[in-house]
Amino acid sequence: DERLDRAVKRVDQVLVEQQSQAVQDAAWLSLRRDGSPAAFAVNNGQFQSDIAAGSRSIAGDGLTAVPGFLDLQVNGAVGIDLAVNPAGLWDVAAALPQFGVTAFLPTLVTCSPQTIGKAREVIAAGPPLGWVGAVPLGWHFEGPMINAAYAGAHARRHIRTPSLEFVRSWSTPTVAMVTIAPELPGMGPVIRTLRGRGVVVA
Repeated sequence: DERLDRAVKRVDQVLVEQQSQAVQDAAWLSLRRDGSPAAFAVNNGQFQSDIAAGSRSIAGDGLTAVPGFLDLQVNGAVGIDLAVNPAGLWDVAAALPQFGVTAFLPTLVTCSPQTIGKAREVIAAGPPLGWVGAVPLGWHFEGPMINAAYAGAHARRHIRTPSLEFVRSWSTPTVAMVTIAPELPGMGPVIRTLRGRGVVVA
């Protein structure tokens, strides 16, 4: 998917190994590799060799700078289960950079339509003022249109049969990925509809 490919290439923050210090835009790092000094800037989410005058500098001698990780399934973090409390999305996102993650797909396992609706409202409303953290790229709904015979830890009471009506408003950017059971009767039109709206179907 082109949108996810772009997200992988994008650098929203640079994480400094052993220090977990996020470097925001217009900052630069001075590193030493094999005894030779090196410096680069992070500008608009991209590495650059040109360093603007007056940029904030961060000493990185002896450390390693890497692009942030992209996590395609984050069900929660720091004590927050997103399937129980989707409103905790921005708190989870704020915590992820300390683990090296700078972009992610918040994920809900099979749950109620009300929880799914709340999750979409939370991401559509955007982050609170002054928020800093990993960027949510859209929800990953793992279910509820899955095969009950292979439900595993999914709540069977919320499993649904394929329904175009159920997904009629699902699209990017609020929904990025949906995990379904393609073998279920009637799933073909659901898959085609979601893909046509830019949603990755897994």
